[in-house]
Amino acid sequence: MRLKISVILVFSLSSAQLLFSNNKNVKVGSVDDEILELIGEGNYYNNQSEQILDRSRSTLRTAPKHLSPELKDINSLSGKIIAEGTRSSLQKDFKKIDDSESSKLKKSLKILHPNPGFSSRLASGFSGKANRLASVGFPQGTIDTIESGLKWLKSKQKNDGSWGRGLNDTCLALLPFLGHCEIENSTSFGETFKRGINFVKSHKTEKDFEYYTTGEFYKHAGSTGDLLTHALRTIVLAEYYVLTKKSALVEDLRASVDGIINTQGTGKQWVNSYLAHFNIQALHALTFTKIRNKEILECMTNYANALKKSIEPRRYSPQLAGDIFALQLCKRGHLSVVKEGLEIVIQKSTFDLNRPDICYFETNALYQSTAMGGVNWRTWKGGLKVKEIIGLQLLDGGWTVTEPSNAQYADLETSVFTLLVLQTPYRCLPTTPKPDKQKSFWSRILD
Repeated sequence: MRLKISVILVFSLSSAQLLFSNNKNVKVGSVDDEILELIGEGNYYNNQSEQILDRSRSTLRTAPKHLSPELKDINSLSGKIIAEGTRSSLQKDFKKIDDSESSKLKKSLKILHPNPGFSSRLASGFSGKANRLASVGFPQGTIDTIESGLKWLKSKQKNDGSWGRGLNDTCLALLPFLGHCEIENSTSFGETFKRGINFVKSHKTEKDFEYYTTGEFYKHAGSTGDLLTHALRTIVLAEYYVLTKKSALVEDLRASVDGIINTQGTGKQWVNSYLAHFNIQALHALTFTKIRNKEILECMTNYANALKKSIEPRRYSPQLAGDIFALQLCKRGHLSVVKEGLEIVIQKSTFDLNRPDICYFETNALYQSTAMGGVNWRTWKGGLKVKEIIGLQLLDGGWTVTEPSNAQYADLETSVFTLLVLQTPYRCLPTTPKPDKQKSFWSRILD
């Protein structure tokens, strides 16, 4: 631009000189001086502009001092700036996600790291239990259904604090109260729970507790029903201890570990799968108490290693979901046999309330799988199945079955397992497989 102005001025000077030379009346010298002065002024501003441009070009070519020498090349610098800008932008976006209480990422991370204090059970109101239920597709009003069921259980309690046939049924009946955090300080169910837990503490098993905690069980014609009762009692006391930290329970819990470990067979499993499934739940509950953890974890590991070799994941059976759930509680939810088994459960499950215990294991196995992603849970349509069983609740708050195996106590067992199904999203949070090796999704992206 400045060069063009100079050329025009020079051309104008030449033209003026020619014109003035033909006109005798014009003073050529004075005109030349004025034009030269204008040209000089134009050249000064032109030089100033060029110097500014040179300084700008020099600045663009020079890499900032804080960058490494290899980035001084302008191409590398531009690429690095773009990359750093993108990374910075992503990190800001991720921080917004982390800071948002309603973000799916935060919910997922919270689910992957369950609090040993059962904080998910202690939460109340829509922002607590109801919100967790809604997040996995459970219908509105599930909490009301659960509370109606607990009122039904309350009405079935005997004067001595027990339910049904004695210790076994009493332990089973207390689980939904513990799952809903209804202990002694509960306004609605405090007295019910207090009488029930006192009955449990004062009764060890229907037979002599020492009979099988010393490893003598296999030398006699012992009843596996006693062992199942022991497993249920251990779950109740362990969960009660975690919620209350009552030191008086510690010795009882320490002894309870023997009743599970010492009855494990030479193949590191128990006499039947059903007992094994509840023993693993008992051991899992005990891990939160931090009582004899080393022995407990060794027992769970041995069982999981034996089960993963014997499980038949491609053949549906009533015990399949229980086997899968047990492996998940042993932090083996990442195994291929678990994945294959879940696919079969999804295909073959009938969710029949005539077998409420199987419904319980299927729901928990599918929900535990959300630690590895929610595809299985969504495919199984757990929310719709729950809506189905809510619709089957009787007016008095309980559930019944059309083909009871034991008519006198079938409604108690059905109602308890149905309540445990409804409490699944906050009662037993998904256990992270191999947490020491697993990295968060965003960490993998940013690495």
